[in-house]
Amino acid sequence: MALGAGPRHVARTVGAPSLLIVGVGIIVGTIGAGFAARWLDTILFGVSPADPWILAGSGTLLLIVATIAMAKPVTRACRINPLEALHEE
Repeated sequence: MALGAGPRHVARTVGAPSLLIVGVGIIVGTIGAGFAARWLDTILFGVSPADPWILAGSGTLLLIVATIAMAKPVTRACRINPLEALHEE
């Protein structure tokens, strides 16, 4: 944590790049699933490969898991003593 930075600012600084990468991954994965829909149609039963509910659900699930995975590093970054961080550098 930098001197004078609040926990909200530190959480945004640490978490935003990770959420950006997850968001880009969801978009690229959705586009890739759209292109692969023709091949996926043979192995899916009862579900369309381009079903918007399935695509939205899987993207939401990925976002939730990524947020849970980020919680510990963000919390740790918010709780670190600024003087200790400066001392380590």
